[in-house]
Amino acid sequence: VRINASKGQIVKGIYHVQHVNQRASDLRDFIKSFKGVSTKYLQNYLNWYAINDKLMNSAIPAIAAIEMAVQSFTTWQDYMLIRSGTLII
Repeated sequence: VRINASKGQIVKGIYHVQHVNQRASDLRDFIKSFKGVSTKYLQNYLNWYAINDKLMNSAIPAIAAIEMAVQSFTTWQDYMLIRSGTLII
């Protein structure tokens, strides 16, 4: 989906240019908090951002974390693979 703001197009389907800009700004701020990011670990930062976003946008973050953990039968194995760097989400 392409939104061309210069042509006055600000909404296309569920996408709104302000929402896209806000998400980009949020991601930029999240990355800035690390004061330097290694591109080698960029996927890990993006994974962290995605999980953090899901938790912070839920009404009760603790319950959201538990729900995310129990949705998968392989949560522990996935965690260990992510920690070792062999699984990229």
